Amino acid sequence: MTKDTQKDIEHDVLRENNTRRSRQQNFDIRVIMGNPPYSAGQKSANDNNANVAYPLLDGRIRETYAKYLTATLMKNLMDSYICAIRWASDRIKDCGVIGFVTNASFVDENSMDGFRKCLAEEFSNLYIFHLCGN
Repeated sequence: MTKDTQKDIEHDVLRENNTRRSRQQNFDIRVIMGNPPYSAGQKSANDNNANVAYPLLDGRIRETYAKYLTATLMKNLMDSYICAIRWASDRIKDCGVIGFVTNASFVDENSMDGFRKCLAEEFSNLYIFHLCGN
């Protein structure tokens, strides 16, 4: 699906939502908080939380986080919480704060090195609270 096709579908089918979304995109949002679901490796709705494809967002992940990836597989970068962080980073542009509850796999997994490098470049400060154990 091309970007133009997506816009046509949004315009024709989701007219009310598209108007609301367009209006919201003009707001100067500086804080985004959330608790996105974890879904890496899930392939179907029967897995209870399958990944959903978002072509534009997936493209942004490939242009940014995957750009610095040294691992050969990038499937972990398509997890819903990584998508949420990419979307939020793009949405606040160059000024704001994002806060998410996530798993800690990105902290030391080799497959997340590009993600970590990109976060370090995009943000002036990173605060990661990692609680372990009992």
